[in-house]
Amino acid sequence: MKRRLLFIVVLFPLIFDICFAKNIIDKNKFDYFIYDTQNVLSQESKDYINGINLDLKNKTGGEIAIVILDSIEEGQAKAYATEIFSELGIGEKGKDNGCLILMATKSRDIQIEPGYGAEGFITDAKCARIYRAMGQVIRESENSSDLDYEAGILEGFNNIIKLYEDEYDVELNAEEGKYSKDVSQSDDFSLTSPEFIILIIVIYIIFSFFINGPKNRKRRYRRNRFGGFDDFGGFGGFGGFGGFGSGSSGGFGGFGGGSSGGGGAGGKF
Repeated sequence: MKRRLLFIVVLFPLIFDICFAKNIIDKNKFDYFIYDTQNVLSQESKDYINGINLDLKNKTGGEIAIVILDSIEEGQAKAYATEIFSELGIGEKGKDNGCLILMATKSRDIQIEPGYGAEGFITDAKCARIYRAMGQVIRESENSSDLDYEAGILEGFNNIIKLYEDEYDVELNAEEGKYSKDVSQSDDFSLTSPEFIILIIVIYIIFSFFINGPKNRKRRYRRNRFGGFDDFGGFGGFGGFGGFGSGSSGGFGGFGGGSSGGGGAGGKF
């Protein structure tokens, strides 16, 4: 009974978030590949994104959906992105080569979600660089009267288009992102890269904890049926909580029915 109750307590918020995510977009408000309820994008930018997208779709089957919202609940950007991707079915079915750019202007969230078949060239590391580049472009406008969310969206879109061009060896005539050189750098670790240094620090902290640990930790015992004692001094970890599964819903607004693999990256800007 206790296990069932614990299961319900843990799972209910997850189910609630999934159901809520399915209702945060109105498919009738899409402008081809764009969902912009905040009126962030000018008509010129919409025409540009939709035109490049149509060319991308014709040449590769890939699609980049842009979803711009007001706000997202704290810590839920990844959940929303995965569910929105599944609801829309971005990219060609079978290839699963679509990509989602999700932005929430008020809560200042960005999430890049590639399809399962695009994760090989739109890697998690590149997604992280793209979202940081978008955030950098937006922050550069903080001294003006309004934050330039439009420039941030275009930065992300252009950098992702470049990845498609390189992967499929096609020309899509997109503009170059301001930080495209940073985005396109190799994903391989170098001994001086920030990622490698952070990894070493994390490994050192974990290693030190298990080697040095609490020195005065008391050990607990219980009497066994043979008159001795069983040692209960150690402690076990617990399994991680899995993310959302994703599938293809397809068939909406020209999207091809692609699926997300659950990868990508994002954060606050």
